[in-house]
Amino acid sequence: MLLPALHAAQGRAGWISEGALNYICEQLSVPPAEAYGVASFYALFSLQPRPPLVVHVCDDIACRANGAEAMCQDLERRFGVQGTPVSDGGATWLRSPCLGQCDRAPAALVQRAGSNPRDWTMTSVAADDIVAMLRDEVRLKPDTTYEGAIADSAVRSVRLQADPQIKVPHVGWNTLSVQQREASILEGVADQSQVYFTHSYVAPVTSETVAIAEHGEPFSAVVQRANIAGVQFHPEKSGDVGLRILRNFVQLAG
Repeated sequence: MLLPALHAAQGRAGWISEGALNYICEQLSVPPAEAYGVASFYALFSLQPRPPLVVHVCDDIACRANGAEAMCQDLERRFGVQGTPVSDGGATWLRSPCLGQCDRAPAALVQRAGSNPRDWTMTSVAADDIVAMLRDEVRLKPDTTYEGAIADSAVRSVRLQADPQIKVPHVGWNTLSVQQREASILEGVADQSQVYFTHSYVAPVTSETVAIAEHGEPFSAVVQRANIAGVQFHPEKSGDVGLRILRNFVQLAG
């Protein structure tokens, strides 16, 4: 009964206070040292106050081999180091040991505390997916959306709609349909090139979309304004096409 009680305390307050731990020990006749040992052993429990919504990003071996370290670095760039409160203290993110989703790596576990606590897992996840989820769950500060760099509608991503024929997340190779041949980010990239996607959220097609892809619906695969550009797919997993896009990006940044 100890683990369910600890989960209940954590789910209600977002962390396990000393008072909650003492109450659990009294009710279950468990020695405080034993309860403390259990609560401090498991990474998903916290004995210190933290925001009500926490994103646990797995950086264990399988997830790390599938881009988790790059994703954590991206989250650090957007939100600060792990444990930094975002959205006026409403949320934070943490690195996590294995979440048991190795076949669908990289993965993250989201815990929301409160009167109706809930946990859910995000698999084949990217930093953009986590940002989009936080935008839905808590009010992010403007600097996490990069508004003004690319058209506002382009940075406000939406979740792909699944049906029996359309699997979400969208994982695998798909075709780029070039819309603006003159875009420098696509220099040397042929129309109908294949690139590798792993995502659940998409940005709509706008005037700054220079290439689209389709997965049940068309979406922005590449966007560019002046020397600012972004892609929805994984260039590092997209072979020669991805390598060319990365070279073009370095030239833009230079």
